[in-house]
Amino acid sequence: MKSKLLKIIHAAINGVPLDETEFSALTGQEWAELFRLSARQGVKAVAFEAVSKLSAAVPIPKQLKIQWFGAAVGVENEYAHRLQASADFAERMEDSGLHTMVLKGLAVGTYYPIPAHREFGDLDCYLFKGELPDAQWGSGYEPGNVAAENAGAKVERGHYKHSHVVYKRMQIENHQFFLPVRGKKDVKELERHLRSVALPATEEVKYVEGTRLIMPSADFNALFLTAHAMNHFLYETIRLRNMCDWALFLKAEQQHVNWKVFYQWCDKMHYTRFVNSLNYICHHYLGVELCSELKEDEYHAGLILNDMWEGDTLYNKKYSSRIQFRIELAMNFIRSSWKYSKIYQRNAFVSLTSQGISMLLDKHPKV
Repeated sequence: MKSKLLKIIHAAINGVPLDETEFSALTGQEWAELFRLSARQGVKAVAFEAVSKLSAAVPIPKQLKIQWFGAAVGVENEYAHRLQASADFAERMEDSGLHTMVLKGLAVGTYYPIPAHREFGDLDCYLFKGELPDAQWGSGYEPGNVAAENAGAKVERGHYKHSHVVYKRMQIENHQFFLPVRGKKDVKELERHLRSVALPATEEVKYVEGTRLIMPSADFNALFLTAHAMNHFLYETIRLRNMCDWALFLKAEQQHVNWKVFYQWCDKMHYTRFVNSLNYICHHYLGVELCSELKEDEYHAGLILNDMWEGDTLYNKKYSSRIQFRIELAMNFIRSSWKYSKIYQRNAFVSLTSQGISMLLDKHPKV
């Protein structure tokens, strides 16, 4: 079913039909497993785009098709609510003299054939002052927290990287930093670089359609999406949704990225094997044509794909408490130590020890 789901997603993101002869032999039980797999991997609505176009000659159980359709509509409705709440939040921030740059979910969703089919949870944003395209980095974090509270939101400031804001039933992460910079000199350097390229320098600033949510530059997204996905891969796993994000970003933006600078940072941050593996998966499984500057890694792509299929328990498991989640996270770290040596090319336990020390010595990081 895993290879079948990859073909379904390939068809959906490229707007091509599925080979009906291959899918007509599936049993009702196999179709049900495909639906469950697409849900676990965060792509059920995207998958339905291709499945819904199959002819009546492909015997998908009627009840399952209705269930899949309902799940896709549920994703669309949740997207509509989050988009409206996000747009309203950005307007509230502008009333307080702050600009809102959107990260990850909504920003990446603009690359999807149907943006409302890209599932996302929190709104990740970065707030700043200054006339566009110039920005006063670090200027909007606490004023944004205060403005959110004045708008009736609940704000928790317990984490150094971002605050947690609850606004109109939506979780918002108001970022003080793009990356987990605490105690990490190289990550702080990358943070400074991301700030320098976040907004377009020579072209008009772009917004998520119908909102005042600012889209980051292609150079920013290339590195930020890589760093974010790498962090998920090391501590949890990545899902097919992350693959779709990278594939659709490449389809839309690869001609606008300075790949020479990108790879310099990837080499410095030990991201190269990881991103080249994603490139291979996007090219050979999801049908993305790559420019000559992008590299591929077939061997490590296989390891990452296997982990993607087998390691989704943290995403889909319910936890009774934060302690239980942290215990499971620690156990997952032990199980996943191979990722550090084979993909990240660093020692897992040295990295973990370094993090512990940094929490003591760099409690209030600055860049």
